[in-house]
Amino acid sequence: MPKLRVAATMLLLAGCTAANPPAPTAAPKAASAATPAAASPSAAFGAGTCLPLAQWQAEGKRGFVVASAGTSPEQGEADAQPFTVNFKVTLDGKASTGQLALPEVDPAAIVFDDQELQQNAQVCNGHVFIANLAEERGGTLVIGNLQDGALAMTSLAYASGDEDSAELSVKDGAVVVTDRNGSVRLQESSATDPATPAHGLVAESAQCEQDAPQGHTWLRLALDTDGGVRSMEYTATMSGGASCTVSAGLAGDKASLSQGKNVTDIRWDDNEDPSQASHMRVSRNGDVYTLEPLRYDHPQFCGQSAQLANVIKLHRNSPSCASVEWPK
Repeated sequence: MPKLRVAATMLLLAGCTAANPPAPTAAPKAASAATPAAASPSAAFGAGTCLPLAQWQAEGKRGFVVASAGTSPEQGEADAQPFTVNFKVTLDGKASTGQLALPEVDPAAIVFDDQELQQNAQVCNGHVFIANLAEERGGTLVIGNLQDGALAMTSLAYASGDEDSAELSVKDGAVVVTDRNGSVRLQESSATDPATPAHGLVAESAQCEQDAPQGHTWLRLALDTDGGVRSMEYTATMSGGASCTVSAGLAGDKASLSQGKNVTDIRWDDNEDPSQASHMRVSRNGDVYTLEPLRYDHPQFCGQSAQLANVIKLHRNSPSCASVEWPK
């Protein structure tokens, strides 16, 4: 199976008409990917489901072009170009374009041919355009959310084995991605989140911040559709600038996550003495999540004079931490 390497260009070309199906069931605003009321009939085609690209554009009146180019790191840093994906969507004779740079993606690791690329590209809910950059294990979804004539571009890494890939569906008006770690609902990014564009679709999460004399706390938990924790990011910044950073469940992390009923245990098994390996736990009671660093190797996460909180509680629907307990 050929591999994408330098300046690879992939085209998925246009077309289709169909009667406009009923609008999807409305979803809560936080997880909504529903078609806006002002959307054209063409934009609404396929609402409530995910269609293979060939079906969405079968008759020639809709178009979706995916083009990618990048340089493999093995060519040398001086000439390396970040891997970039470009989308072009044509509806009702109007073109919308979007571009997303993915410097963490090595084009040499992406495995597909043109036919497989076309089979994997999908249009969900009539306005969410998704290309699957599959690798031998795992991959990255490139997501373009078409709103008000503009494509908001984001990406989502997923986990898989050799023979499977991410699966897409629409449930309760939201796009759902299912991989070997479970299912996650995509939601529009908060307008105050500088990491994503307005209307960009990201994995559903709960996060909070709090300032205290001991330091600033920032915690984000990526959640699956059942409310379980898929990943955790936590930063504690002391008043003098020293900080601690913890992440688990993200690409490249060495931590392992194990799920129990309303409990996620996170372990780092890279300590020479397993009894001293770092261990943190996230427990859940309804919409309240509690993070406890039960045992951790200080230099692994923290700079000098920095520390983690003993307990952090966050409410799923509140931007402020419910409580933060610091060491005395």
